[in-house]
Amino acid sequence: MALNLRSAFLCSRAVLPHVIERGGGAIINVSSVVARHGGGSGELAYTAAKGGLSAFTRGLTRELSKYHIRANTLAPGPTDTPFHEGLRTRDALEAITARIPLGRLGLAEDMVGAALFLASDAAGYMTGQSIEVNDGFWLA
Repeated sequence: MALNLRSAFLCSRAVLPHVIERGGGAIINVSSVVARHGGGSGELAYTAAKGGLSAFTRGLTRELSKYHIRANTLAPGPTDTPFHEGLRTRDALEAITARIPLGRLGLAEDMVGAALFLASDAAGYMTGQSIEVNDGFWLA
């Protein structure tokens, strides 16, 4: 909870005066596909934190739109990062990978385009949304 929810709350609170002073901006929180589908066995706290983060981001939209601040989430699916090391066996990762339509875990690089879009003026009319970059994993 501290890492995945409280940290976003504290960071937002710390930067808000500066973003308001600038006349607006964008907040991008990193949620997860588990916020939509509920996660797997043993992931309850992580899932709850990511679901809370998605709700927090939508709440920020209501609170901050008057300051021209957009708040959105990026929600990756299973991504090949050190996060999984020691958390899942190779067999468990292979089972997850088998449920992904492209047949591979995401890469950090797969998230870049969506993050850049959310940070850009091109997303100027987009707030309170979640962009899911997960190759349809939540459908599985």
